Amino acid sequence: MDPKPAVAYFNLCATQYNIGEVAGALVACDKAIAADPRKADAYFIKGSLLVAESKQVGGKTVAPAGTKEALQKYLELQPNGAHARDVEAMLEYLK
Repeated sequence: MDPKPAVAYFNLCATQYNIGEVAGALVACDKAIAADPRKADAYFIKGSLLVAESKQVGGKTVAPAGTKEALQKYLELQPNGAHARDVEAMLEYLK
């Protein structure tokens, strides 16, 4: 019912991220992105959550599907954004 649902969904995304509700945060981030595909911080949170879900398999980091894409989208939208260095570090970690 919010006239700007991307903001409402992003607020849910960020709140759930902050309290460690990974599944709920991912759903809310996806809804924020669907409502406004230019919502860079939603991509940052989504990517961060997915990086945290990565596993080590045979000495290699295996991230869930969509991790790199979310982080790259953040950089596309906010190449000099507040989280750009963190995103670059996460992408380097995933190499």
